[in-house]
Amino acid sequence: MHSAINQKWLSVDANNIPNAIPEMAGHQEDWVLIELDKNAHVYALKSSTGKFLRAVPPAAGKATVFADEDKLNDNEKWIIEPATAPPSQAPK
Repeated sequence: MHSAINQKWLSVDANNIPNAIPEMAGHQEDWVLIELDKNAHVYALKSSTGKFLRAVPPAAGKATVFADEDKLNDNEKWIIEPATAPPSQAPK
């Protein structure tokens, strides 16, 4: 899966730290989107290193994200809502 948002690519470095980078440089930007629950929009993202993207519960009010988990647990599940068009672009 390749996808850029605001001209930024989701990448993972050698230390399994995700980054948003301005250009696609190689396999570091390869991710597999795994559908877990279609109706609830729950997915997992697996990086090119074979590790799952996970969120670490907030410490001091700030959550941290890593791509370093081998197993799929609750911290590796993401809700990805379908995009909606702004009112000015909505179909009529």
